[in-house]
Amino acid sequence: MKILITGGAGFVGYHLTKELLGLKHQVYILDDLSTGYKRNVLKKAKFLEDSILNEKIISKYVKKCDLIFHLAAKVELQKSIINPEECLEVNLVGTAILVKYCYKFKKRLVFASSCSVYPNNIEKKLSENIILDPTTPYSVSKAAGENLINFYSKNFFLNSVILRFFNIYGERQNVKSEYAAVIPKFIDNAIKNKQLKLFGHGKQSRDFINVKDVVDAYIKLGFSNKKGVFNVGSGESTTIKELANMIIKKASKGRIKNLPSLEGDAKFSCANINKIKSAINYSPKISLGEGLDNLIKRKL
Repeated sequence: MKILITGGAGFVGYHLTKELLGLKHQVYILDDLSTGYKRNVLKKAKFLEDSILNEKIISKYVKKCDLIFHLAAKVELQKSIINPEECLEVNLVGTAILVKYCYKFKKRLVFASSCSVYPNNIEKKLSENIILDPTTPYSVSKAAGENLINFYSKNFFLNSVILRFFNIYGERQNVKSEYAAVIPKFIDNAIKNKQLKLFGHGKQSRDFINVKDVVDAYIKLGFSNKKGVFNVGSGESTTIKELANMIIKKASKGRIKNLPSLEGDAKFSCANINKIKSAINYSPKISLGEGLDNLIKRKL
């Protein structure tokens, strides 16, 4: 099968490409390298350095491929507040272009959405049927992308599925970005015996899901006939303080520094994964402890 991955030069794209190539599929990667890296593009994949806003390229390769995984996005929450127009152009207009050609050529679309579309003041596991309340330009763009896909799916039979990802972590995740995710940042600081900064004393809880379990969800849902929205998480919550202490203990280095809370930071975020379990018999295989062990061993 011929498969297109937009945003395939990111760390999730790397792992998805690796798995698809292992399954003997032909993989095309479209990425403008604004946040992705050429080193994440495997040699057996065909690489297209271009933007998802390029209709000519999108039309050509959506027509050519059988299945489209749409990962490309401006993903930094804080940066989306500073440059909302860039975020909305790439995330919403780019998605609209893909939807247009997936509908035209009757191709299956797998859309990477985010748990950030949920309200940030609910202190229970988040189910797919909760009314959305996006609070940043990034989450607004993801919710709008979902709405657009749902419109075409319900009214014009677009073959699509939406995955709402919680906090993904794993090998090749970027630590150098100003907006780097908490796990690579904490591991890097601990190994350098630096401070692990906890805002609001690290009382916020998050649902951390290993990238290999994410790829498992992508593959199982992508190659299924399932439609609708599915949470992809571990179904378990961990406070940022607990995370920091786990990393410090495993690395035998690092120290905690408590800082004031960040305005608008969600206190609790954890996936209810009953729907995806029922749909594809999905069950995360890599615990947070095992995942952290693997990452820290690679760094030491």
